[in-house]
Order: sequence, then structure tokens, then C-alpha cells
Amino acid sequence: MEKHPEKLPSDMWWVIMYVVAPAVDEINITFVKLQSRSLLVAQQAELVNALTSTLTTMIYIEVINSD
Repeated sequence: MEKHPEKLPSDMWWVIMYVVAPAVDEINITFVKLQSRSLLVAQQAELVNALTSTLTTMIYIEVINSD
């Protein structure tokens, strides 16, 4: 096994993964909650809306209606 393989992720890749990790964690938590068999559709919609709100806040997305 090589001590220094040629195809290592770049420094920029690690920075991007560090930035994206909290959003991925939130998505994973929501997906686990959505798998509960006892959830009603309204509760599932509430979880998805909460995830959308959290992600929007985390990555500073401005939601603009196209109407």
C-alpha cells in the first residue's frame, strides 16, 4: 500500500466537504424521520417544509415567487 497515493482529494475538495457537511446532516436527519411508519402525510409535509427552511437559512437562498 502506498503511503502517498497520487489521486488524493485536493485541499479545495476538503473545504467544500466541510461546508456541505452540515446541510447533508440535516437532510439525513430528516430522511430518517420521514421513514417512520406512524407519520401522517401532513407531518411528512411539515418535516419537508422545515428542512427547506433550514437549508434555505444555512446557505442563504432567497426564495422569489415566479408568479
